[in-house]
Amino acid sequence: MKIRLFGDSIFRGYAVVPRPDRVGEDEARSIPLWPLRSPASVINLVLGEEAANFSGRLRLPTVKESVREVDAALASADIGPEDVLVMLDVGQHSGDPDAYVDAWTRLRRVATETRPLRLLVCEGFDNGARGQASHQYDRPFGDRTINDALRAAALELHPEWVGRTELVPVSEPMAAYHQWLRSELGARAYLRDGIHLSVWGQFRLCGLLLRAALPDRSPDLGRLFQALAPLEPHLDLQGTALRSAVEMAFSPEFLPQR
Repeated sequence: MKIRLFGDSIFRGYAVVPRPDRVGEDEARSIPLWPLRSPASVINLVLGEEAANFSGRLRLPTVKESVREVDAALASADIGPEDVLVMLDVGQHSGDPDAYVDAWTRLRRVATETRPLRLLVCEGFDNGARGQASHQYDRPFGDRTINDALRAAALELHPEWVGRTELVPVSEPMAAYHQWLRSELGARAYLRDGIHLSVWGQFRLCGLLLRAALPDRSPDLGRLFQALAPLEPHLDLQGTALRSAVEMAFSPEFLPQR
């Protein structure tokens, strides 16, 4: 079983600069934090195997290309029926919740209508997006938010579809973790744009994804700490602060009040 990530820049990798899709193999060797380049790379560090990969892009709310890309990956057997398909999109949106209900319903249909696939749909998230309404997922547009629309589409019953869809709550857990990081350790889960994640926010996202995708498997943080040891001088948290940040990121119980 593999964890197949379909999404935008966060799934492609944005916590480490420069972005992985803009770096050649030789240059990659010179980037100190390269092992943390993407959610898939972090998940693989935690699990100790090549269990996750970035499998394709989402371009919402214009959904036609995304549907085509998901369908092609499934039809070519790049994504098998035993795999877990995870979808996340936190890019610029249209401010039209109805468009998101339609987009996510179409994505669900292509993935699960005729295939016995397990699909995880992640909530959108942001840290204010520096006031940009077009990147805010919990801001009302009319009588509901983009996340309200996403949840409605992900949770709508389609008993005739052979696969199954599960919603992954991300917005509130990410906000709580960011608040805790700032108050306790002086670090941030988000980059300055209030949209993309720092290394620490990426750890939190990976903790949420692993808990949803592999609920019966506990992450091996000992293995992760070994991998982080040579990277520690290049991180903004070290020692016990680093350990606390990572442990909280992967803790299933951590959800302090906002």
